[in-house]
Amino acid sequence: MKKILCVTTLCALAFIMIGCKQTKNEVQPEVVVYADYPEPLTDISEKIEKYDYIFIGHIVEELETLQFEGYGSSMPKTRYSVDVLMKLKGEMEDKIVIQKIGGVNEEGVLISYDSNDLPKEGSIMIIFSNKFEKYDPKDDPRNELGIYCPGPTAEAMDLLHNYDVNKNALQQADDIIEKINEIILIIGD
Repeated sequence: MKKILCVTTLCALAFIMIGCKQTKNEVQPEVVVYADYPEPLTDISEKIEKYDYIFIGHIVEELETLQFEGYGSSMPKTRYSVDVLMKLKGEMEDKIVIQKIGGVNEEGVLISYDSNDLPKEGSIMIIFSNKFEKYDPKDDPRNELGIYCPGPTAEAMDLLHNYDVNKNALQQADDIIEKINEIILIIGD
């Protein structure tokens, strides 16, 4: 009798483990939320004027996704730890947290804002950002002291393809150096 009970228990555990593995690899449903806001800035000088912080950042890790009902929005916000590789405008720490609108909500659905891609771990980006520096109880409590909040991806983040984190900015490929120099020149004006 004990053998039958042990074998049955082991089989049940095996089926449970197999079932958990299969559900973990499922593709998440995605919902795109479209907002009514002004056209994205396409001119680099407009971006530089609008944002207080511009830097090259290495997305180290996705930290968490937060979603609260009853604070004006149920839209999830995802936070990432970022290593600042080069400061182009504004002073900031070398390691910061950025927060992007979008992420996997409480129901397991990926919510994206106007089809903006969320940052991927390991990517290098030029980030145009502002910072929430004070807490007001009327505001969403997710906007805590010191969180850098980039604008929409189409407006505020340009992916630097082939940026080598093991090299400094001046040792990068010509197209990357050209993009960095363009921003530095406009900031200097």
